[in-house]
Amino acid sequence: MLTALIASALLGWTPLKIEINVRDVKDGDVISAEKTFRVTVVSDNPVTQVEFYVGDSLRDSDSSTPYEFKIDPLNEKEGPYAVGFVAYTSEGEKARRDLKLSIDTGVSKGAEFHVEQGNEFLSDQKLDDAIRAGRVALKAKADYNPARILLARAYLAKGVMDKAEQFAQDALAADANFAEGRELLAAINLRKALGAGASMSNRDEAMKLIASAMKQAAEYRRQNLDKLADSVGEVNDQNRLRAADTFLRTYRFDAAVKALQPDFIKDPKRAEYGNRIAYAQLRSARNADAYETLRMMDKAGSMDAYGYAMMSVAQAIAGDDTESDKAMTEAVGNDPEDLGVRTAQVFVALWRGRTGTFGNLANNLAKEEGQRTEVNYYLAVLLHQLRSFTDSDDRFGRALLAEPANADMYVERGNQAIEPVVSNRITDKDGMKYQFDAATAYYEAALAAWPESPQALAAVAFMKTLQGKPADAVSYADATVRAGSYYPAGYYTASMVYYAMAVELANQASIIRRDAKNPDADTRAKLADLDRAATDFQNRSTAAKAKAEELDPKKLGGRSIPRAIDVYGYFTRYGRLPQLTRP
Repeated sequence: MLTALIASALLGWTPLKIEINVRDVKDGDVISAEKTFRVTVVSDNPVTQVEFYVGDSLRDSDSSTPYEFKIDPLNEKEGPYAVGFVAYTSEGEKARRDLKLSIDTGVSKGAEFHVEQGNEFLSDQKLDDAIRAGRVALKAKADYNPARILLARAYLAKGVMDKAEQFAQDALAADANFAEGRELLAAINLRKALGAGASMSNRDEAMKLIASAMKQAAEYRRQNLDKLADSVGEVNDQNRLRAADTFLRTYRFDAAVKALQPDFIKDPKRAEYGNRIAYAQLRSARNADAYETLRMMDKAGSMDAYGYAMMSVAQAIAGDDTESDKAMTEAVGNDPEDLGVRTAQVFVALWRGRTGTFGNLANNLAKEEGQRTEVNYYLAVLLHQLRSFTDSDDRFGRALLAEPANADMYVERGNQAIEPVVSNRITDKDGMKYQFDAATAYYEAALAAWPESPQALAAVAFMKTLQGKPADAVSYADATVRAGSYYPAGYYTASMVYYAMAVELANQASIIRRDAKNPDADTRAKLADLDRAATDFQNRSTAAKAKAEELDPKKLGGRSIPRAIDVYGYFTRYGRLPQLTRP
């Protein structure tokens, strides 16, 4: 042996070697997340290939540096995990390096744990973390539908539509009656329709596609919200606050007030009750009631930042800008970062027509809370006012994807659709038809999302009158004042509708009188009926206008029966309901 070494040294020869190194990993390491093995090979002769083995199974090979091999532990069995790397040279030499590792992705914590964690990631917009949590949950329980829904939502948020659709469809394949899966698939179809519609050359076909997707998404969401509200059962002291939150979330504002108001009246210091009651009252157009609730809290010394913010909203709607500013100063002083305070600031600026302030507040809010439906609602409004229509469309889509039952967003877009007709910028028959069809699609989606929305009902009543269909408009006007008995925009709209119906009936009677020179008894009876009905609708119009004036004397006091342009101007400015982050 010694002789051989001496001979080698004398001849300048050293033994051939192949050394395999794997960076950042060693025996005993635990692999819990996707791992890339980076391999380097030291060899006297050129390396032609490196192979990657899991156990004895060849998994991959690489013939050029850097030699990299990836594994996703979510696709591997949990427990011991042996990997090997084999290098070959141009001279047929070979070497192997083995590592003993283990796979532990956390499946032992259970699918429920990872779905709950994933939903938290999703709410924080940590989408990749949410996807990983969903995959771990499916590894723990392969047929777990909540994990599929988590993955579908996360991929939808990332815009990876094929994967979002795949997981939603898998959930429905496992359970055809899985309501959440049906709702989510409708939202995915809405996202796809909005994208496809933007690129379609035929605007009528694009609108039909979008209209169908919007209505389906709103209907499925409404069904699930109703199911959620119905599951509350009897309200008691143990579930009262939780029940009220469910009612607020599902647009059952009267139910929320009913659940909390008796106890609040006994103890107005309960801000958690008072805030929820006032929010429900503002959202259902009961501004005076909201003010009274907040006044009780203020007298009891229980006002917090959210309460002062709602007081600012209520005072702004009432037209008292000085008191509104005072209340907002208190709100911001208590907690400037509260989302209820910040969305109230945006609403007040929009209500007052302070476009610059509105824009600054909305954009600042979007930097931190750009995923929220109420934030995207305000941005869609702002960008449309700035005539940045493509960006407004994008925010419209985001608002609906965050909450397909955002009835206010649909109404806003419908109002925008008919504006060119109201302002006479579009007067040709085909152009008007398209605008009305678009508005109809938005309003129908709004009513599918919230059938009792006074804002949506008033919008449909107005549009049908504008289309020359006062008879159809009357039923919506009646529904408007039933749903929003304290909603001035609803009464103002109804006044126009009832007057249009009175004119229609009077015109019918005039035509009959013109054509019937000697009317018979039946004709005279018909004329008498028409005259009575026309007078009745004229009286109803006057009464509705008077009620609108009573509810908003500063803006509507002393006005005559409104024309369409009057109603549109008031409704689109002062008919909005506050979009605030829920308490």
